[in-house]
Amino acid sequence: MFDALHLPLVENSLCNPVCRVCHYKDLDYSVQLQRKNEWAVHQLKPWIKVLQPIVPAPEEERLAYRSKTWMRAHFKNSEVSFGMIRSVRIQGHWEKEFISWQSCPLHLKSIQRMVQNIRNAFLKENFEFLEKFLVGIWMGVPHLVILSRDPLINGILENMKWSEILVAPFNRVSVHCNKQVGRKIFGHHPIESIYGPMSEGIYPIRAFRQIAQGLLIQARKAAIDALMIGRPSLVLDLFCGTGELSTLLPPEIGWIGIEMQQEAALYANTLRILGPAQHISFVGSVEHRLRDQNVFNKIVEPYALYLNPPRSGLSKEALVQIFSLIHRKPPIQAVYLSCSASSLARDLNAFEREGYSAQSLQPFD
Repeated sequence: MFDALHLPLVENSLCNPVCRVCHYKDLDYSVQLQRKNEWAVHQLKPWIKVLQPIVPAPEEERLAYRSKTWMRAHFKNSEVSFGMIRSVRIQGHWEKEFISWQSCPLHLKSIQRMVQNIRNAFLKENFEFLEKFLVGIWMGVPHLVILSRDPLINGILENMKWSEILVAPFNRVSVHCNKQVGRKIFGHHPIESIYGPMSEGIYPIRAFRQIAQGLLIQARKAAIDALMIGRPSLVLDLFCGTGELSTLLPPEIGWIGIEMQQEAALYANTLRILGPAQHISFVGSVEHRLRDQNVFNKIVEPYALYLNPPRSGLSKEALVQIFSLIHRKPPIQAVYLSCSASSLARDLNAFEREGYSAQSLQPFD
């Protein structure tokens, strides 16, 4: 364990000192890695013999790497700021507290500059109108999305000088109306383009995106290398998201994806359309689609199985359907990309009860 009184501390002038989102922000990076490695060992102790050392983030991605962020709008003294709102207990009562993120050093420098540009531009607009309708801003390269309680805000947004506000690689602006932003930023209303090129085909703004791009490239390469060991003719990609894994496969290898988020699944179907192999993404839950005979018939053997579930891991029903599939059509190889060591441990135990064993576990920071 580490002595808190003797840890090498680091400070960043851009970091809001009252923000407590980053658990390791005041620690030297080498100490951060040691802490994270201890956590991985603790959670994955039963597989310690195949657990590899944690792969560190590239030095250039230890700060200013987040290409996606969501910030709530906060109004005070005729100015708008952007950040998060958290609940704090004051004298026995819960109250809302605003925490500014507008200079957060984890965000891309383009995001940091663009937030300031947006603030300056909004100073010239109707403050009372903005305060009534503006909820916040969502940014994910190359998109900026303005979240509003009412589509009336479009009148202001359409007349703003976005060419002077946006910072590359951001080049398009949309607006989305959601009166009840909570755990979900985007509701069922459409995302309407305000400025910039229309998205090529279908672009799934609502879909999950991994933000640590350098490490993601390494993780996907490791996944592809493992999936190809048995020379499958097809990869079954569960929780496939926007289907980027498919673009790394050899052209002769088929791909089937299953994804709950409709826009993500539709986007995945626009990839590799000229390739010779089967390529199709099904919209729906893994639990539902693996019971679909049409999907089952398209899973040709030999195939490899790729699992990339949410942080919560595989649900009990998903595990039931996955095991039902692999009892009838066993994959020659399975690879699991996890966002959580604890849910991964739970799911690995379930696979081991079915007779499988982990060959290698590779953590990434």
